[in-house]
Amino acid sequence: MCKKWLCFSLIGVLLMGCGKPVTKSTEKKEEVNLATSYTGLPKDHQFEQMKKEDVLNFLKHGTGVLTLGFPECKWCQAYYPDLNEVLKMASLKTKYFNIYEQKKSDRTFYDQVATILEKNNTTGKKIVKYDNDGKQVIYVPLVLFVEQGKIVGFDNETSEVSGMETKDYWTSEKRASLKERLAQLVKQNKRAQEKNQVGGCNSDKSGCKAG
Repeated sequence: MCKKWLCFSLIGVLLMGCGKPVTKSTEKKEEVNLATSYTGLPKDHQFEQMKKEDVLNFLKHGTGVLTLGFPECKWCQAYYPDLNEVLKMASLKTKYFNIYEQKKSDRTFYDQVATILEKNNTTGKKIVKYDNDGKQVIYVPLVLFVEQGKIVGFDNETSEVSGMETKDYWTSEKRASLKERLAQLVKQNKRAQEKNQVGGCNSDKSGCKAG
């Protein structure tokens, strides 16, 4: 009798185990807020992290703002709070992508991004530089203003500044000038995004390509 009772008990335990929901190992991890990496940003910032697989499509066809940088860049740390302030005043978001990670881990992808930046650059000013070995270099912080796959404006004022501390470079006058310049670019891009929305166009998708 004891053996029979033990058998039923084991069956019950097994059935209870089957009813327990299984957590998938592939479950998507919660995205870390960029304010953790960029200490000058508030938690409710205007930055949205972009996935690697979406970057090229956005640069070829999208409309919006894309910011390239990486947390270890002190100039990015100093620059982003001002950019965030301008974006918040305009109720606009920027996509964000850590381009330095790709320079280390996927040079082919990094070069693809660099090539597209210049190919779709309509500003008349160079975005991409070259190092002593002839390799393409994307200096950051870099903010790109894209309309239907064309870069119509960008800002990378401090991308090549060296030998200075950020607090010494960013005087109140320079910060005011930066915000004024960014505000004009943001205003123009917001109009372009609103135009896309009126036309039923999702600016992140290839359906928004020019031509």
